[in-house]
Amino acid sequence: GVAAWRANFLTGREELRLPILVSALALALAGNRLDNEEIETLGTAFALASVVLMTVQRSRYLAAAGQMALTNYLTESLVVSYVFYGFGLELLGRLTVPQTVLLAIVFYLLQVFFSRLWLDRFRYGPAEWLWRSLTYGQRQPMRTSTSIGVLP
Repeated sequence: GVAAWRANFLTGREELRLPILVSALALALAGNRLDNEEIETLGTAFALASVVLMTVQRSRYLAAAGQMALTNYLTESLVVSYVFYGFGLELLGRLTVPQTVLLAIVFYLLQVFFSRLWLDRFRYGPAEWLWRSLTYGQRQPMRTSTSIGVLP
């Protein structure tokens, strides 16, 4: 991430995007040829992230998910624990890899969508608000000035 930022990959320098994507794909292929799953996974993840960054310039929805990262992480942890472990649906080992990936993508897209809806009415995600209130030692304002009167 830091290397991409320093190379201005994230700030609109188009001439660097394709070489970085090609490098990531080369890393994935090298990991595959060397039978090294960690290198292959890292390269594949880097390549996918590059494609996302190349196609999605600036998105209010992705920005909202980033602003609610702690809330989304905690929510995901609770939901995934419930779905996969014995105290919930106990689907661990019952779903195929493609089914699990599809479930993860759908859940992520739902989080992105609901993050935007939430931040249209509130300043912070619930976990971010609690963290901020504890940090400052007092309740922080939760609603945006435009949302007053929208919700009870």
